[in-house]
Amino acid sequence: MKRLFTFLSVVMFATAGFSQALYDVRFSVDSVDCVNEEVYIDIDVKAPSAANAFRIAEQNYRFSFTRSSIMPASSELYKENLVDFYLNEDNGTTGFYNGHTLTGSLDTIVSYNVELAGGDGVLVENSWLNVGTLKFDLISVDNSCLDFIWHDQGIFPPTFISEKNAAEQLVPVAQNSYTNITNICVSDICNPLPVELTDFTAVDNRDECSVELSWTTATETDNDFFQIEKSTTGFDYQPIGMIEAVGNSVTTNTYTFVDRTPSVKNYYRLKQVDVNGGATISSQLVINSTCFEEGVSNSILEVFPNPASKEANFKFYNTDLGDSEVELNVLDILGQVAYRETMQVSEGPNLLSFHTGNLVPGTYMIQLKGDNWFSNVQKLVKK
Repeated sequence: MKRLFTFLSVVMFATAGFSQALYDVRFSVDSVDCVNEEVYIDIDVKAPSAANAFRIAEQNYRFSFTRSSIMPASSELYKENLVDFYLNEDNGTTGFYNGHTLTGSLDTIVSYNVELAGGDGVLVENSWLNVGTLKFDLISVDNSCLDFIWHDQGIFPPTFISEKNAAEQLVPVAQNSYTNITNICVSDICNPLPVELTDFTAVDNRDECSVELSWTTATETDNDFFQIEKSTTGFDYQPIGMIEAVGNSVTTNTYTFVDRTPSVKNYYRLKQVDVNGGATISSQLVINSTCFEEGVSNSILEVFPNPASKEANFKFYNTDLGDSEVELNVLDILGQVAYRETMQVSEGPNLLSFHTGNLVPGTYMIQLKGDNWFSNVQKLVKK
């Protein structure tokens, strides 16, 4: 039986007064039996603060669950923690609770009922008290993603918790918060991924006109490599690089990859591939590159690195819809053409590069020529 970390959502309600009896209730996944395809859910209750403590009497915990993931009419009591002859050690009084019952008005609505047969009831303070554990049969561990949603006072049938007053009457305890379980996929624990990815971030580097991606793994099992994929639309991803993985590890590992040809808007994702060829796709990151700024029409915005050794890059903003090709001219200090190249460009921002290895060390000017225009001139130093 395996433990499962849960994704929770909390619904809060406004309350009046600091001494009013209030309750919080929550679901938590106790465990998952992957072999027998069963999930065990804890029901817990507490007061939000010491000032809101109360002695718990009658209880009706009502909630709905995912129809597509749990077998109909399969819920059953697995463990009862509020039981007969429960001794309140704080003052010696006792709370007598009858055997818990489980009913349902529909196959997806459950009412978990606890009845106080005698005594004052257990004191509920600002720490979670487990009422009991319920078992549900899963349709399949491979395709079961679970939602357990509380019925608050606005959903029929509602959750009801009471306490006894001085006249031995049952009075309702006011609701404060409900913690649901949402989108728990059992396959994540029963069929664990070979890599536990804990972090995936992107950082824009304006000075170098690049985007640095980094990600961290907590554990790795038979991990072969990561393929970095990119899109400019959020669809039609293309691979832009690969990073070899550690392989097997139970310690934290951090990886980095630099995209040196970003677009204005960039979508990234990771494809993790294990040694057997199985692959898992991460969620996507979206980041805008700030290295492109709209300036003067058809202008060269920046040249880098500068000085250059083997290759120079420059940012160019094209506003001429008719030009898909431009001519690069590299001029020496006498104005003579030292290098010329035809380049493909698109409308808007472009990141272009050319080889400088054949240029002798010195100072040059670079300029672009279109059908009926010239760009501004930028200086380049070849070292």
